[in-house]
Amino acid sequence: MLKLDKLPLLILIIFMFNGIILLKEYYALEDIEYVFAEASRNSERLSLIINSIILIFIALMGLKRIYNRENLRNAFRILVTIFALNHLFHFFYGIMYFYFQSWDIASIENVHGYITLISIILFPIILWKVNKLNKVFYFGIILHLFNVSFYISETFYKRFTLPDPDYIHKTGMVIMAVLLFLVLFKEFKERSKKLVRKKD
Repeated sequence: MLKLDKLPLLILIIFMFNGIILLKEYYALEDIEYVFAEASRNSERLSLIINSIILIFIALMGLKRIYNRENLRNAFRILVTIFALNHLFHFFYGIMYFYFQSWDIASIENVHGYITLISIILFPIILWKVNKLNKVFYFGIILHLFNVSFYISETFYKRFTLPDPDYIHKTGMVIMAVLLFLVLFKEFKERSKKLVRKKD
């Protein structure tokens, strides 16, 4: 189980991973815009992995059980925090790629992405401050996870090309769809349980 004392190490690992992939692409590719494109792609794959772990965690434990036990609640917070940190790296690499391609970063097509980014940043802050679960918070968490998973899938879908079967991204989309179904199934089973009003 993830404990609070592991958070600094996990944050360091996220920094190191993103630094390594940037250096790797820098020495492997000549064009700087493609360096950031590949770095963005690889950091998003890590986001997919972390997001999948979060979904598996909820599908196995259930939100009500998670919020009824401090160790589970902290593990959930840690996972969400490192996901947010990694996604900030992904966002930075993506912005740099847009910049070097001279694309319009403020395009209306990117509104959903910016809204999702803001929610990803705010989500761990809210989780660390809130210790009890109510109906609004409960459904807010589920909605956030579905939105993030949809956004990652949408990004993967845009990369599909006819000459390239792109099995990695297609497999990632299928995995997230299955995990979201399992999360819904778990929350459906939890309906009869009382929401947690417990204070730490």
